[in-house]
Amino acid sequence: IAALGGAETIEYNGVHYLDCFDMQLVKNYIQLVNHKRNNVYNELSEEDVLKKLRAIKATGDTTLFGILVFGKGQTTQEVTAPTVNIAVTQYPGDTKVGEDLTQTHLDNREFNGNIIEQFNLAMDFIKSKLPISGRVEPGGHRKDYLVVPEIALREALANALAHRDYSTYSSCIQVD
Repeated sequence: IAALGGAETIEYNGVHYLDCFDMQLVKNYIQLVNHKRNNVYNELSEEDVLKKLRAIKATGDTTLFGILVFGKGQTTQEVTAPTVNIAVTQYPGDTKVGEDLTQTHLDNREFNGNIIEQFNLAMDFIKSKLPISGRVEPGGHRKDYLVVPEIALREALANALAHRDYSTYSSCIQVD
């Protein structure tokens, strides 16, 4: 987990992590890190790991980083702001203004939840809106692929999430 734009420094006094974190996500994270890094968290409690990550303060109150990564349900938007999300808009052509000036967009969605949920939901939606091409591979097997490589989509969306200014709530991540 990378620090998200200083989000570990923004604290929410009176918002205890047990009230707003999905503890299964915390357990999954610890298990994954233990598996990949030689049981580095094996001797630590979940609370100690969260403190070490700066997801919570010594009091158990949460930081923005903790809410972004481990928040359950709509906690991220309820505790922070409704704009801590991803909005994706599909336009009828390759510009925002098409031939029909009365049509503003084809589809428009907002994705809430913690940052992992936002990423996964937005990726699925974006991929569903892209054309799929096919070609015949050696050996005669047909292979379908997105016209924009999925790895490029993932990188662009991950960069938008990682580099967003989380100290301001004036706008969301917008994908057009």
